[in-house]
Amino acid sequence: MKRLLTIRGLSDAIGIPPRSIRSLYLARKIPFIKTGHRSIFFDEDKVRVALDKFEVRAVV
Repeated sequence: MKRLLTIRGLSDAIGIPPRSIRSLYLARKIPFIKTGHRSIFFDEDKVRVALDKFEVRAVV
């Protein structure tokens, strides 16, 4: 099983502020695992794939 990260751990791993991560998961734009009332965890690989969908390509 892959290691799951908290909001702070994910923030450190991908360089996005914790507040932005909260906004993204509350808007259901990144995948998360909820194991309890407050326990939220993230798979870094899945989050990176989800964030790649927001990339805007340059027009050449």
